[in-house]
Amino acid sequence: MDGSVEWTEMGVASGLDHLAMLSPIENFYQGLLPGFSSITTRLRHYSFHAWWVTHNLKYTRITSTDELDAHVRRIEALYALACAQHPSESGIAGSRFANRKLKNGGSEKIDFSAETDLSTPREKRYIGPKRGDFPGTYFGQMRECGLLTRAREHKMPIPTEIGKLLAEAYEEAFPIPIDRFFEIARAGVVDRGELADMLPLAPSELDHDSQEAELLREILIGGDESMDPGQKRQRTLLTILDVSRKTERGAVGQETLRWYWAENEPDGDFSEVHTAWQHYQAADMLRVAYEALMNHAISGIEESGDGVAMPVLASSLLDDVPDVPLKDWLKALSASNKSLKQIQEEARRGEAPLELIMTVVASLWRKWGSRVSELAESLNAKPGFQTCATELSWIDAHKTMSAREAMGLLLNDRIIRRHLEVAARKLRLQGGYTYLVELEDARLRARSRIKVEPSGPRLHTARIFLEDVGLLEDGRITDRGLKYLEPQ
Repeated sequence: MDGSVEWTEMGVASGLDHLAMLSPIENFYQGLLPGFSSITTRLRHYSFHAWWVTHNLKYTRITSTDELDAHVRRIEALYALACAQHPSESGIAGSRFANRKLKNGGSEKIDFSAETDLSTPREKRYIGPKRGDFPGTYFGQMRECGLLTRAREHKMPIPTEIGKLLAEAYEEAFPIPIDRFFEIARAGVVDRGELADMLPLAPSELDHDSQEAELLREILIGGDESMDPGQKRQRTLLTILDVSRKTERGAVGQETLRWYWAENEPDGDFSEVHTAWQHYQAADMLRVAYEALMNHAISGIEESGDGVAMPVLASSLLDDVPDVPLKDWLKALSASNKSLKQIQEEARRGEAPLELIMTVVASLWRKWGSRVSELAESLNAKPGFQTCATELSWIDAHKTMSAREAMGLLLNDRIIRRHLEVAARKLRLQGGYTYLVELEDARLRARSRIKVEPSGPRLHTARIFLEDVGLLEDGRITDRGLKYLEPQ
């Protein structure tokens, strides 16, 4: 790559992707867990939304966007109130509103009409988005899972055949008459006694032996594994169960899974998925290291009150880099006996030295330098994006150069210049000012630093969903979960 800017999208407008490295990583892990997101927090919400969408198709037949928005707001708020009665329920949209309403005593009736009115200002709504939680959070993910689609005539959400089956199973266990639920929702007022009867709607109240739970398990990891993208989701979830079965402690969380896959070699039935998650972790580690290098450069700029020219900055930052071939320096750094997790956490610290940050890069180069083509094939980034593959290729092309000279080029071209190009592109196309450093009269001046964080690849959501349907319990595989790993 020659440094020219050719991308067509830059990730989030808020400027979190300061080096244009996050978007390819997000696209990759989204493909490994389609139908999930970091904000689709409980699997039983899929049942609830499939149910009311099916009810609308059969009975309510709302085809106006405004009418649907008003309908969604009322039923979501009532659902939040019902679920919030559970003493330890989590992942409920509108939970703050619901908990506040439940704690306010003095009346046997809870009036939620104002919080759900379309004219209510944002700060007084039951939830921020004017259209409620469903359109922006659940519809897209449920469509990816094959539960919902849109009607061709009026574009309203409608259920698929499996969505209808899930809705029927959910309705079988509905704790009050269906018409009464919608009547209360339309009125925007619920009696506390009737609300108490709705407690079984809470996600944690799902009966793992029910038809609804069986369908949810089937949607997650059952069915025809030849179907894509469901195949990738199923294989990742089965791999999570397999890790829980194989590891000594058994408990699997997002961090446990990331580092287990990164630091253990793939084997067995799930080696292909394990390898894919290794590719993700390598890509994310390289991004984290580059963002830490950006912060390191910014700290050097901050030391000069009136700005600093790039050659002077490079000289001050590279004093401790030896004048040996880059490959020899990286080999020495990669000899660290620390775990990948430990070196990344140390590199993320605010004032981490250059050598410590480059230990992450060196470790990745040692493991993946001869396998860059694998990373490039997996990440499949658009032209103009930097990835683990492009950067390890750059290192390979400069490995015989002096480490000090190569690091000067890396900081100038791959970090600072790169950020200025990305920020300029965002300013021109998105109107967002995201510069961390500014260049004026050939001198760099610092504005702010990056909050260097690993990306969140939906593995936490995967664990919660598996627990919701009884395949994991406190991160440990259950007897029901073990059955999914038995040879078919």
